Amino acid sequence: MATPTLYSYEPVKPHQLRLLKFLDYVLDTLRPFIDVLESKGQLLDGRWWWIDSICINQSDVEEKAQQIQHMQRIYSQASRVICWLGKESGDSNIAMEFVKHLDKMSREKYHIDKLRTILQASEYRAKWAALGNLLSRRWWSRIWTVQEFVLPASISFWCGTRSVSRVAMCRSISTADKCPSVGIKATHGFIKANNRRRARGLHKYTTSAGVNVTLTLAALADYFSCMDVTDGRDRLYGLMGLSTDKWLPDVNYLINAEEVCLRFAQAFITHYKSLDIIAFALTQIRPCSSWPSWVPSWRNDKALVVPLMMPSARSKRSIYAMSHANR
Repeated sequence: MATPTLYSYEPVKPHQLRLLKFLDYVLDTLRPFIDVLESKGQLLDGRWWWIDSICINQSDVEEKAQQIQHMQRIYSQASRVICWLGKESGDSNIAMEFVKHLDKMSREKYHIDKLRTILQASEYRAKWAALGNLLSRRWWSRIWTVQEFVLPASISFWCGTRSVSRVAMCRSISTADKCPSVGIKATHGFIKANNRRRARGLHKYTTSAGVNVTLTLAALADYFSCMDVTDGRDRLYGLMGLSTDKWLPDVNYLINAEEVCLRFAQAFITHYKSLDIIAFALTQIRPCSSWPSWVPSWRNDKALVVPLMMPSARSKRSIYAMSHANR
């Protein structure tokens, strides 16, 4: 069978639905995307599609745990991934065209002073606002979409009938990062999008031939600790596909989030023969009074703005490769 095209989107949350009713809900959420595919003549073109909420039985915890361990391979080998940001809105077309414009300016390699002079002019104010709205869509805040952004060889972002490549999206975010006075850099949406861009760059570096560096799950979980999850266990499970760690505990949805984090901390201490993981607990939210004070929850309400993100050789420093610079 040909390598499938993968579809990434913001799913519904049908907690107590039977399977058929759940599929009805999923198909309802897919309807706008299916309409766009049909309008582009790509609906019945012979491609196979992989959609996690349909291809994985979400109510079977054993199947879910097994499939999560294949996410790295699934996304890395996909022929392409389509990230559906949602239906067209009042300013989404403006935002998508602005992404292309920023990409073009990035490729033209303007001097930073000239770039800022052009893009910080008042005529661009509405375009910056539109881009901010695009980056505030919920797809950008979900933990599971991080690996969907980072791992695949080819991604396109669709919003309504407009689409842009990941390269264009990354260049536009990088260009926006050079324009501090427009106000977008302080928004949670931009910070989360920029964190993905930087993670993508680091992943490319760590997987380059001849490079021997680590991308630890602890660093990843801390760096993306502000992301949204519906299940606290996914703060670790949702990022395993990006990690280079080989010693991680098995995915297990039969234990609660506290036990998942506890077992991960214990495995970390055993592997590194170090208590350094306790430092992460000091800066993260403690979910409840019974939560062990030394066990990180991998949860923060505030997005990290400029954490240290330098890969290092296999040493203790690599533990903090993507984390706060003041560790």
